[in-house]
Amino acid sequence: MNKGDVIELKIEDMTEDGKGIGKFNSLAIFVSNAVIGDFVKAEIIKLKKRYAIARLIEVLKPSSDRINPSCEYFGICGGCSLLNLRYEKQVELKRNTVKEKLARLAGITGPVVREVIAAEQPTGYRNKARYSIGSNGEVGFYKRKSSEVIDCKTCQLQNEASIKVANCIRGLIKEGIINYKKGEASSLRAFTVKACKGSGEVMLILEIIGKELDNAEEIVYAIEDSLIDSAGYKLKSVALALVSKNGKHSEIDKLKIVAGRDTITDEVTFKDEKSLKFEISPASFYQINTEQMVALYEKAEEYANLRGDEILLDIYCGTGTIGLSMADKAGFVLGIESVKDAILNANRNASINGIVNAIYYHGKAEDCLDKAIEKLEQILNKDVSNIPKVAIIDPPRAGADEKLLEILAKIKPDRIVYISCDAGTLARDIKYLELNGYDFIEATPVEMFPNTMSIESVSLLSLSQR
Repeated sequence: MNKGDVIELKIEDMTEDGKGIGKFNSLAIFVSNAVIGDFVKAEIIKLKKRYAIARLIEVLKPSSDRINPSCEYFGICGGCSLLNLRYEKQVELKRNTVKEKLARLAGITGPVVREVIAAEQPTGYRNKARYSIGSNGEVGFYKRKSSEVIDCKTCQLQNEASIKVANCIRGLIKEGIINYKKGEASSLRAFTVKACKGSGEVMLILEIIGKELDNAEEIVYAIEDSLIDSAGYKLKSVALALVSKNGKHSEIDKLKIVAGRDTITDEVTFKDEKSLKFEISPASFYQINTEQMVALYEKAEEYANLRGDEILLDIYCGTGTIGLSMADKAGFVLGIESVKDAILNANRNASINGIVNAIYYHGKAEDCLDKAIEKLEQILNKDVSNIPKVAIIDPPRAGADEKLLEILAKIKPDRIVYISCDAGTLARDIKYLELNGYDFIEATPVEMFPNTMSIESVSLLSLSQR
């Protein structure tokens, strides 16, 4: 086989970024815009020893699961990768991904992976969106594997408030009210919209070069007006995120509120009719799919199997949402998070919900879990070493720090509930825990990110009786 060859092949699987995978003479071929079940004609554009990259020329026989994508930007924008695949097949594919990685990377024979908790609303589900500004004033998302911004006037994944704000900002750029020129002082490089469906409260975070935003008052009023007809959404907070240089991955130097409140508040109702309020600050993490967040936490609570006397260790706790959702079932909740603003939100969230059996500790869990437990002993005025413990960990995509896993293995909570958005790092960490005193029981994928290849999963590990 040579670069430039045209081949025909059956697509048998898909990658995490939505490429089709087929085999040709035992060589793995990755084909963009092809879906599982397609029979395609493709041109080899890159050839390696173990695989090749191919450009789709023609779908000779479409998969029975292929559908027409409902977005004009599909295949250009780097967002949705599965919008051309029937949703039921997406769910099946993701479950198989979790099973395969647990078997291959964690070494678990026949891992028990329950049916995916599918989303009732596979579109319009995101409560948070970050839009970038292009060199010509485009407002949208990056082209796949590129720094080019696609001007997206709509998006299948975003909610109504997010799209209205983005279109308003696009208009303000065209009118010259917002400066977007790369590198210039007060220029807008990106912005984030957080919209709470339960309360209708919206936060706008404007990322700018410099220290101030020109025409700030006019911009805020225009965005407020754009939300008037948006199903009850109202702008409640505007923050500036100050960056010292422009670039796709430039870090934020400082955050400051320029209009409205420091936080917005979401209201979430669970199936047992328990209702909680969660405050969200500009820098704090909050699950992007509120409806599926409820399903995720209810499955985590089922796996935690709390009896009322345990200490619940809520690690990588963010704004405290997971632990607070089941605080009424636990003896005490001890949360740990490295983002200071999130810890402030977590303690505030406990207070506004009248939850008195939860405290939150700021720091990296791998560095301060022991100190946090000592702090809890001081609060309770007793030794907690013999009190039963359950740990819930919800790390970022990179997975848990090995030092943290080592500490957990020494503390020996009866159960560990591991929430993960990356099946590969999940499998790696489960393998470590299985080698250090725990048994993997089962996992349940939860569809947090429809029409993309991402999948959240909740796994249960139990202290080994061997």
